[in-house]
Amino acid sequence: MRYENEKCPVCDEIFTGDDEVVVCPECGAPHHRSCYSENGHCANEHLHAEGFVWKKTEQEVQKAEEIKAETSEKAEESDVTVCPDCGAENKKKALVCTNCGAVLSPEMREQLEGPKTAPVFIDGRPVDDKDYIDEEKTVTVKEAACFIQTGKERYIKTFLDAKVNHRKPKFNIWAFLMGAYWFFFRKMYKPGFVFAGINFAINCFRMTFFMQIAGEAMKFILENQSAFTSGKVDEALYNQYFALLEKGVAAHQTEMILMVVFSLLPVIVNIVVGIFANKLYLNHIRTTIAKIKSVVPNPSAYFTYIYAKGGTTILNTFLLGMAIYHLTNMIFSQALM
Repeated sequence: MRYENEKCPVCDEIFTGDDEVVVCPECGAPHHRSCYSENGHCANEHLHAEGFVWKKTEQEVQKAEEIKAETSEKAEESDVTVCPDCGAENKKKALVCTNCGAVLSPEMREQLEGPKTAPVFIDGRPVDDKDYIDEEKTVTVKEAACFIQTGKERYIKTFLDAKVNHRKPKFNIWAFLMGAYWFFFRKMYKPGFVFAGINFAINCFRMTFFMQIAGEAMKFILENQSAFTSGKVDEALYNQYFALLEKGVAAHQTEMILMVVFSLLPVIVNIVVGIFANKLYLNHIRTTIAKIKSVVPNPSAYFTYIYAKGGTTILNTFLLGMAIYHLTNMIFSQALM
């Protein structure tokens, strides 16, 4: 602590930066070393029995607050971020301190500090962040909450319920509705591509049967594309189209049945996804966190790695969805040519 502009209680002189200052061990009052030695005791010794504690003057306190605020404003305006733990300067957008590994983002620090600032509540009751979400005791509630982020209460409740009742996690309705895209949304790319590949194969088979049934009719539309797109189609053209369609249906009854069956298979696949999604997600969390534990260079940055690896991604889900959509359309277009 610095004592410039404070007065020595013995000589009443203001301290300067060059003065040698000693502090009373009882009340904390600063003295010139020479004054303290000459006096032989603290100038406030008579007040010690009353519990007197020396404090800075109001002017000094106000000045210190102004300096702190000014420093904070300069830090916000500059291109550097000052580490709140060690004081080292880092790049403005850095996630962790390059000196001590501490988390720099205030929002992320609040997210990772645990139940004191961001508790997990299930049915209105806080959950012990040191409890484990699995029977093998590999992932704590705090680690899971940091990894899952979006919908953490719902998934942690599901995992804890499965652990307590010694059974598999419950059916995931969102995975059932979204199918393979739910895995992409949760950054589970391997199972996402597996189920997307299954659906893609089903669509290809369904497309094959459709081409056998309605191939001639579709080619007829392409040959007369200008007439169909203009909306000015005469009765004779329509009759030819429906005649080709009826001919294809009559000649390929087996393919018609198989096309209907393959049209129902995506729903069955999504039901399977809904049944196994939560179990696969739990395994994904456990595997990812185990890898992070084995490679993280600094324990203080451990939860930063978990936060970065977990969470959700809308952008990647959208891009992968568009890629699959265009690939399917491209194959379908080639089949018609």
